[in-house]
Amino acid sequence: PNDPYGIAGRRNSSDPLGGRKGSSDPSNKSGYPSGLGEDGDDVELPSGKARINIIKAKELVKSDMIGKSDPYAVLSYGTQNEKTKVVKNTQEPLWNHEAEFNVPDGNSRTINLEVFDSDKIGKDKSLGKLALDITDVLAMDGQEGRWFPLTGVKSGKVLLSADFLDDLGRKASDILPSLLKGGNANDPYGLDGRKNSTDPSNKSGFGGEDPYGLSGRKDSSDPSNKSGFGGDGLGKTLPEGLARINLIKAKELIKSDIVGKSDPYAVLIYGKQIQKTKTIKNTLEPEWNHEAEFKFPDGDSRNFYIEVFDSDKIGKDTSLGNLTLDITDVLAMDGTEGKWYPLDGVKSGKILLSADFLDKLGRNANDLIPGLLKGGDLSDPNGRRNSTNPEKSNPSALHGNVPGGIIPKGKAKLNLIKAKDLIQADKNSKSDPYAVLLYGKQVEKTKVIPNSHEPQWNHEAEFDVPDGDERSFYIEVFDSDKVGQDTSLGNLTLDITDVLSMDGKDGQWFPLKGVKSGKVLLSADFIDELGRNASEILPSLLKGADPNDPYGLSGRKDSTDPSNKSGYPSGLGGNRQGENIPQGLARINLIKAKELIKSDMIGKSDPYAVLSYGKQKQKTKVVKNTQEPQWNHEAEFDVPDGDSRHFNVEVFDSDKLGKDKSLGKLSLDITDILGMDGQEGR
Repeated sequence: PNDPYGIAGRRNSSDPLGGRKGSSDPSNKSGYPSGLGEDGDDVELPSGKARINIIKAKELVKSDMIGKSDPYAVLSYGTQNEKTKVVKNTQEPLWNHEAEFNVPDGNSRTINLEVFDSDKIGKDKSLGKLALDITDVLAMDGQEGRWFPLTGVKSGKVLLSADFLDDLGRKASDILPSLLKGGNANDPYGLDGRKNSTDPSNKSGFGGEDPYGLSGRKDSSDPSNKSGFGGDGLGKTLPEGLARINLIKAKELIKSDIVGKSDPYAVLIYGKQIQKTKTIKNTLEPEWNHEAEFKFPDGDSRNFYIEVFDSDKIGKDTSLGNLTLDITDVLAMDGTEGKWYPLDGVKSGKILLSADFLDKLGRNANDLIPGLLKGGDLSDPNGRRNSTNPEKSNPSALHGNVPGGIIPKGKAKLNLIKAKDLIQADKNSKSDPYAVLLYGKQVEKTKVIPNSHEPQWNHEAEFDVPDGDERSFYIEVFDSDKVGQDTSLGNLTLDITDVLSMDGKDGQWFPLKGVKSGKVLLSADFIDELGRNASEILPSLLKGADPNDPYGLSGRKDSTDPSNKSGYPSGLGGNRQGENIPQGLARINLIKAKELIKSDMIGKSDPYAVLSYGKQKQKTKVVKNTQEPQWNHEAEFDVPDGDSRHFNVEVFDSDKLGKDKSLGKLSLDITDILGMDGQEGR
């Protein structure tokens, strides 16, 4: 009766020789694993109050033959115990019980929680338990709540939140590093001894905020600086906001255990802010889906550091690789689905990341990148002229000077494969080359290849085209230096026509400018928004014409003009005056054509069709050598698109030489589309 919860038989967690070993004992196998990781080493605990709010539970096991359980929970720390109320007949009890514990209590650093089913007869049955290390409590400080799985049962979770009130007034994030496993309070993950991932000879560790060795670079406003990427950015004003980094998963991690796979977790650090993922047992492909939020800036720091570890019960946790991201890398990921990054310091391993940046002033991430790049506005690194002005010429690596004009819409994929014959920037050794690729406000950076004049990057960069008025892609190769300014190993500017010319080819060597020697091997693809081949777009760009209007449609009057006499009559009832247009999605299925005119002297036509509505365009496939092509092309258009109410269809004969010939056209009013709705075809 004096021990209704059966706690007397359980040894006190502060007794290192008892059944439950102290959490500072590396061989601790008490069955109370830490909720967020393994127990820490024997270090001095902070003095204060730990407040644990056990909010509710779900998916509890059913322990009664008839009816549901009557759950309650017991929380204990050292010699202190608290018990929640009993909630009758439920597997999802809501307690909202706040327990407060004085810390420290002896040597104990583990807070134990156990859920029971209250029975009138016999001993109360356990519905699962959980052990929280003091680091878990600190890591939850300030968060809304977190679900923890209960151990010792098939199912069951508890929702907890926590706060820690430090006697010295410190924040939980300031205390956490000294408590995390690893020994040195100022270096909880043993980073001091690890080499800088961008410099294999660096023995300074992670200390400092310039892991790329940029601190010695001159500001690009210095006319003697020829790198185009100078300055360290630390003197620049950093944007204020919230950086969200989602560490989704990892793959191809090294195997660090002799028996079995690793138990990976990751640590994310920015400035004084630290986050730790959950540990995933026995896998080399952990899936964390951990979203870390960091207040930005944190002092002068602009680098985010991620390291993956294998959680070991005995000894120090083994590193499975690390990664450093500059703030520009985070901004470049904003709005993208996710990107794989290789881990440094190991033979293999990649992590999948996505990121968002919420700027306090409401600016877009890509608007912030130019001012943050180490040296000013790289969107115009060579003082390039506005290439969309047709009266100005644009230098092309493959075509000489080309006229300006409107840029096609789509995605440009540049694969920077490798370099050769790079100049020797270091007197006593080879260079450590990396490259930066820029288009408009979009930036990508390759990995650093240590000690090589022939680096192989195989880095594929994807850029949305157009980006403002920009039509030039800029590439610069650098030697990563530990001390002083990173030296430029040459640069290259590619016009959009160069990218289109490379489409579908194996690769092409380009000489670097500004240096005596050096070449880069590139390949490229262009995915056109209208589905055209690069070879179809290139001629109009070289002539200075509009590649987005290859069919000469732009000169036709808008079909919403009631006086429209452009040759686009309504299919069912002539011209209609402008009226309110319904909002929705118009699906037009262009099934086939027949009795088309023969436009070729020899053979039949190769027909395709273009469907346009407002600013939206779609193109069917080309059907070879026929006057009766079958396309079965379904086009979707958002309605309305401005004031337009006409859908235009024009059929062309695809010709290798000269302009494609029109085989006829049709204009459908929105009323024609509505009149066809539900019919088989017309």
